[in-house]
Amino acid sequence: MHDLDIIAHIFRLSLIMPRLATSITLSELYQLRKEGVFAIGHVPNLCVRVSAIGNKRFIFRYKFESKPVALVLGVFDEISLDEAIIRAKGCSKFLHDGHDPKLFLKYRRLQCNEDIQSEIAYMSLKQGKVSQPQEHHITVTQKTESTTESKPKKDKTYEPTLAEAVTRYVLYLQKSEKYKDNPKAYNDKIRRFEMHIFPKLRLMKLSDIKPSHINDSLSVVWQRSVDLGQKLYSDIINFFKWALASDLYTEVAFKHKLDALMESYKHNKLEPSHYPALDYKRIPELFLQLRNKNTIGAYAYQFAVLTATRSKAVRNLKWSQIDFDEKIWNIPIENDKLKKKDRLRSVFLSEEAIRVLHEVRQLLPDKEYVFTSRRVDKPLSDNTFNKLIDDINNTMVANGHEPFVDNKITDSNSEPRNITIHGTARASFKVWSKSDELGNHRILCEEAVELCLLHERRDPLKGAYDRSTFDIERRKVMDLWGQYCFSQIDNSL
Repeated sequence: MHDLDIIAHIFRLSLIMPRLATSITLSELYQLRKEGVFAIGHVPNLCVRVSAIGNKRFIFRYKFESKPVALVLGVFDEISLDEAIIRAKGCSKFLHDGHDPKLFLKYRRLQCNEDIQSEIAYMSLKQGKVSQPQEHHITVTQKTESTTESKPKKDKTYEPTLAEAVTRYVLYLQKSEKYKDNPKAYNDKIRRFEMHIFPKLRLMKLSDIKPSHINDSLSVVWQRSVDLGQKLYSDIINFFKWALASDLYTEVAFKHKLDALMESYKHNKLEPSHYPALDYKRIPELFLQLRNKNTIGAYAYQFAVLTATRSKAVRNLKWSQIDFDEKIWNIPIENDKLKKKDRLRSVFLSEEAIRVLHEVRQLLPDKEYVFTSRRVDKPLSDNTFNKLIDDINNTMVANGHEPFVDNKITDSNSEPRNITIHGTARASFKVWSKSDELGNHRILCEEAVELCLLHERRDPLKGAYDRSTFDIERRKVMDLWGQYCFSQIDNSL
């Protein structure tokens, strides 16, 4: 290489060209000295960033949720070009599947340093097949052909470490219907393992881990935080069930033995609690306040209450799920609490619910999601609704009015807790449907109300033979509920 400036210019052009840049050799990479970001080929979007003093870092450039990102893959000389290529391919696969490549690097960090090449690149290890380790270092004369992936070979003697097995488990969860649209859920699982289990057990072979090893770490967490302890316990049990089914673990009685060891502290258990809900008599008053808020969060809150549905389904609502002609919302299986394929998931929409949808569409035309940000087309967070009620309650108190709280549920300071969207949308609706003061207990079909809540029939025989969906009764229930929610609004016009 005689003219570094020419080569650097070619590299810069390659960043904006649709084709893959010419692959660079390691010797050429060593000679790069000029400050800038240069495409190095091998994998699309794989670049090297050279600082003003000549330090080099491998980076992966991409866009996620319309935001440009330069993800650092590693420092040159600390990782090989081979490893940078492997990481870039994994990032590309994550990006192709609709996930942030940052998650891939998180999975990679779970691998033991000694076995970093044995996990090769990213995904799933092809149903238990493990790639053979490659040489970590390459010579300066090595050609790009040496970086091509060889077909994985099955190693019958290979036993994964706990970190490797958990990585496989999380990747398995990622593909499932339950988690494919919710990366935060499985990311939280892996973080709990990282923080509380891995410090002592990360490098242990999975086959060597006994219930006593897990108990030593779990007991510390449980006694410090019962809530966290219960979540971690559930994660551990589900993981070892999967490991047993995947022939990675052989201790059939793992759960029973762990429960026996936990006997001394498992009585410290959180009692199930209800979501704070609003007295149904104040629902029209709440809607009056929500209608004064011209925000997407306020519209989403109204829609959730009007349809008596769960927050996840509302936050992930897309326009394609709404049938305006029939006034029906068909909730997809991935947004439902239960994943049964033959389960009833249709929700009848009242005139008031349709009204809210039309108002949102005027604010946010040409969006995929109904309740989304004005800047980024993605679902709202649950915290949006908590902040909304906080804001409304602060205004209510400042004006001398009673805030929207549940007087039956208190916090650690014995103060009534703010209402939640789940409790208000579902519990308040249920109590309203049974109100003898309004006479609803006489005019509304109880089974239709349960179906409006998308509850399953509890009677196994009736559920098996009675396939009626109570369409007329369900529509009547939702229409009356919508009218009740808007009663103060329409009366004030």
